[in-house]
Amino acid sequence: HGLAQSYTASQQKILDGEIGSLYSKYYPPKVYGAAFQNWGGLQGKEGIMFFCNTDGVLSYDGKTWLLIQTPMQSVVRSLAMDDDGEIFAGALDDLGYLQKGNNGGYSYVSLLDKLNPEHHGMGNIWQTYAFDDKIYFESEIGLFCWDGERFKFWSWPNPKAYHVTFLWNGKIYLQEDGIGLMVLRDDRFELAPEGSFFKSMRIYNALPLKNKVVQLATQYNGLFHYDGKNVSRFSTQADKFFNANQIYCGISLNDSLYIYGTRLGGAMVVDRNGRISYMIGNRERPPPKKPPWRGPRCR
Repeated sequence: HGLAQSYTASQQKILDGEIGSLYSKYYPPKVYGAAFQNWGGLQGKEGIMFFCNTDGVLSYDGKTWLLIQTPMQSVVRSLAMDDDGEIFAGALDDLGYLQKGNNGGYSYVSLLDKLNPEHHGMGNIWQTYAFDDKIYFESEIGLFCWDGERFKFWSWPNPKAYHVTFLWNGKIYLQEDGIGLMVLRDDRFELAPEGSFFKSMRIYNALPLKNKVVQLATQYNGLFHYDGKNVSRFSTQADKFFNANQIYCGISLNDSLYIYGTRLGGAMVVDRNGRISYMIGNRERPPPKKPPWRGPRCR
C-alpha cells in the first residue's frame, strides 16, 4: 500500500512497535445531520465542541448535535475562541461570532455590516485567530482585524499569489508564492529575514515552540525551524512519509508531540526529537488516487 511504500524497513519496524492502541469513534454525517466535510474545530470553555462544516457550525455537547447556520447558509471554514470564551467564525463572504441565547443554544451573528462595502465579497475566511484582545480573519483579498468596535484591513501584496498567514511572536506572517515568507511591519507586508527560502515551498502549518522558534510544515519538503532570522531543517523519521503524503494540518501536544494530518495517508505523530510515536489512520486502506479538495489549509 501507499503508506508501506513511504518507509524504509527500519522506519516501518519503529512504527509497528510503537503504534499502540488509540480509542476513536466515527460520527457519520447522518448522525450529526450536516455535510460530510468538516474544516476544523475547537472546544468551548463549557466543554461543548464546535466544528466548522460546509453547512454551518456544528455544536456537540456529548449527547446532541446542533447546526448553527449563517444568514446565507454558507460554508464555515474556520473558528477561533478569545480569552473570554467568545467564539468567532469565518465563512464564505461572511464573518462573525456565536451568541448564546437564554435557552442555552447558539446563533450566528454576522459582522458583515461593520465592514466597508468594498470589502464585501471577500471570499472564504480560511483562518481565524484570536490574539491580544483582537480577532484576525484571513480572507481571499486580505487580512481583517476586529477590535470589538471596528475593523482594520490589510490587503495582500498579490492576492493571486498569497497562500497562508500565521501569527507568531506577536507578528503576522504571510507566505506568498514566488516571494517567500513576509512579515507585517508598519502596516505593510515585507520580506522577512531569510524569507526567500520559502519562495518555492508551500507552508501549510505553523506551530510555535517554547524556545522562541516556530515549526513550519511544508507540503512536499518536510519540517523547518525558523527563529525570525534563520531557517534550519527539522529532520524526522517520518520525512519520507510526509513528503509522499503531503502535510495538510497540524497541532502540538505540550510542546513534546506534534501531530500532522496529511492529504493522502492519515496523521503521523512525532516527538520533539523527530522520532515516530504512532500513526492515526487506517493503514490497510490505500490512499485515494485523487484526494477531495479541501482548500489551501486547515487548523
